[in-house]
Amino acid sequence: MYYYLDKERKPHGPYTPDQLRELLIACTITSETEIAQKGDETWKPLREVFPDLAAEAPALPQVETSAASPAALEQTDLSFMGCVSSCFRQYAVFSGRATRKEIWSFSIFSVLLQLVLLVLSLGSLNSLAGLLLLLPSLAVSVRRLHDTGRSGWHVFWSNVIPLIGVILVFFALVAVLGAAAVMQMTMEHETMSAAQGPKLPEFSGLAFGILAAGGLTLLIGSVYVLYVYLIAFFFDSEKGTNKYGPSPKYPDEPEN
Repeated sequence: MYYYLDKERKPHGPYTPDQLRELLIACTITSETEIAQKGDETWKPLREVFPDLAAEAPALPQVETSAASPAALEQTDLSFMGCVSSCFRQYAVFSGRATRKEIWSFSIFSVLLQLVLLVLSLGSLNSLAGLLLLLPSLAVSVRRLHDTGRSGWHVFWSNVIPLIGVILVFFALVAVLGAAAVMQMTMEHETMSAAQGPKLPEFSGLAFGILAAGGLTLLIGSVYVLYVYLIAFFFDSEKGTNKYGPSPKYPDEPEN
């Protein structure tokens, strides 16, 4: 089983020689892409390890940079600011996978930044920061669910369902309160007693039904949000390569 380094010198794998052939044909890697087996101390261009495979694609210039040896892949770990930087580099990237450390680091960074702006009474900048941090927060949440082997659409629906509940509750309350206000104004204008006064419009019954539906939707959505983010923040990475890509935490353990 082999690993390869992408243009950013990030390791991917493990792959069999046949899988490397497929990556080569798909132009994901080239004959100059460096590969190695776990335990090797150096990376070598694919053309040196598999000259037959290299003949199937044109060679590209090699960029010389440093990288950790395959023997240390499982020990690779980003620092706090490294994780934050990774999230900003993948600002709107919803594909791939992200570790627990990435989502925790970015979430802590976001909270600390907004707290600092709040303490400094920079309300406008606080709102702007919240908007700027929204997209990378959603992106890293999606990648984190991918890392556990789950669809990133859970993040979308966990945000949409509570929003639908809030909208239903809001409009139902507006309808009920509006109907009650109309009835009160009619009673005062015509000097009627409560017993003689007009009844709530018929649509108010529908409004109460919508209010109940909105409240239930909001409750279900809140439980869904809790479920999704418990997974995102506390579940371990799925080992090996899943359908969303190779594991950044367990690259040496392929999916069974």
